[in-house]
Amino acid sequence: TLGQLDMMRIDFFKRYLLNVQYTMANNNVDTHTFLVNYTLQTMQDIVEGNYHPAVRFNAMLVIGRLNDVEMFNPNTGARIVPVPSRQALGFLVGQLQKPDQMDALQLGAWIGILRHTTLDRYHPPQVQIPEQGKTIVRGLATQLIQLRDLPPGRSSEGHVWLQRRGIDVLAMLGTDPDSQVLSTIGAFTVDEDSPMSLRLTAARSLSGFQYDAQTTIAAVPAAHALGALAALACRNEIARVEEAKKRKNRGQDVGGGSMDMAGGGTGGMESMMAGGGGMGDDMSGMFGGGTGGGAATEEQLKPEEATSVQYTRRRLKYQLFYVQQGLGTGGESSSGLMMAADAEGQTEVQKVVDAVDEIMKVLAEPELTPKKVGDKKPRKPIETVKLDDVLKEVRKKTRDLEALVVK
Repeated sequence: TLGQLDMMRIDFFKRYLLNVQYTMANNNVDTHTFLVNYTLQTMQDIVEGNYHPAVRFNAMLVIGRLNDVEMFNPNTGARIVPVPSRQALGFLVGQLQKPDQMDALQLGAWIGILRHTTLDRYHPPQVQIPEQGKTIVRGLATQLIQLRDLPPGRSSEGHVWLQRRGIDVLAMLGTDPDSQVLSTIGAFTVDEDSPMSLRLTAARSLSGFQYDAQTTIAAVPAAHALGALAALACRNEIARVEEAKKRKNRGQDVGGGSMDMAGGGTGGMESMMAGGGGMGDDMSGMFGGGTGGGAATEEQLKPEEATSVQYTRRRLKYQLFYVQQGLGTGGESSSGLMMAADAEGQTEVQKVVDAVDEIMKVLAEPELTPKKVGDKKPRKPIETVKLDDVLKEVRKKTRDLEALVVK
């Protein structure tokens, strides 16, 4: 039943821990506390026992998901922000501190810790993670992302995946008291030897920090670095399409490629899908709807041509979205580098924001086909813009961005 562990885990939480009537009816919180403690102890025994690695990994995920307070108020039934189990967090951190800990358990622990640090930002000080605990987690995450040499038996893809979770955790902690975190993360955005997925995660993480007198960054150079990263993503996609054309002309199978849209490494979309990605990845609506892209009266492309256009659009939009998050936006909801910059610096950062936005406009999704009465099938976009035309505009806007940020 190893292939069913994920569904069994989800079913367990839905059937028991999230069943308000069973666990918390009539303020009977003791029942819930008993079940959480019993589950924690059982899963700890499995994590540290002689079991299949997948079973131990699954047990670690269960521990990371345990709450002291669930997402429902037992008195009113209203949804609230859950309070993760403090005991569970201590166990997760302890597992990371073990020497030569197996990668599967490290991965499970980081997923759980990311959930804890993400929810921590929504709680009042009295229920937040103690500062001492945050310091320990920050040190472990910083040590992870600074580790350049692969540990024995770890693949480069697996190492990048772990480092990306470490970066996300640091961003959720939100501060840089020792002035080491932001400099280390910023170095990834300009490191040509780092995989694109890692560089983009570093870029996005800049939106998570709470910039103040202690947590600072040189906003304008950092914005230029993110702009150059966005330009590189565009150049890479143009080169990928051109190479695919050459292969097709040589009679080789091109294929659609994988949906690793973060570019390089594995798991380009895992933080979107798993709910453990943190960083407030609200990607809903990013791929659908939109304006432009041709009217219904224009000639529609053949399905295979339309698929190629959509694939390129979505690869680029996904990567540029990471850059946009790091740059931030102006106004009262200021975040990212827009928040980190002073008044003069915000003007320069905004120029980069505008240049990236111009590329995103080129990548706008086409309109949906009109829905017929009684038609239950989802509407498909009407694709009329050829891939060469899209890339021509992307190349033009990329040159404008490069003129602004590339020295």
